[in-house]
Amino acid sequence: MADLFQFLITLYLYGFLVRLLLTYHQADFYNPLSQMLARVTDPLYRPVRRVMPSTRGWDLALLLIALALELISLFVGGAARLEVSYLGLVLYALTQIGGMALNIYLVSLIVVVIASWVQLSAGADPFLSLVRSLTVPILMRIRAVLPDTGILDLSPMVALFGLYFLQSGLYRIGQWGLIV
Repeated sequence: MADLFQFLITLYLYGFLVRLLLTYHQADFYNPLSQMLARVTDPLYRPVRRVMPSTRGWDLALLLIALALELISLFVGGAARLEVSYLGLVLYALTQIGGMALNIYLVSLIVVVIASWVQLSAGADPFLSLVRSLTVPILMRIRAVLPDTGILDLSPMVALFGLYFLQSGLYRIGQWGLIV
């Protein structure tokens, strides 16, 4: 039962993280999937949003809810039995949230690459449109730095390597948080 509860919390947490990233990248709010995600996350989001501001494009209410859900998931999973300080547990939870956000980017990049192979257009598919709104800002920054290679676009590969590198760094910081 605890595993099912932890799975449902993690699933809901991913919903909040996707909403946070879509808000940051100013994705199309009128997309049907964005609307569904807003309806699912609004019961927790609206009360917290009344007291938490946004800053520099980041919705702090969504981030606070994500942190609370991750801490609940950790306690349900047995982290309360560990000999860890509360600060270390919060640091670990933040690194877990960061890793989950990076997972969203990784999956989004893989979906965009596969969609480019089969020539799917983003206009026809609401899911692909949202996924591209997450990945295009990252890929455009990388393309601005990489030399032009003609027909071969190396930016998704560079982005994937960068995301894996960031994930490994977050993993090490999270493990350090459990030691403290």
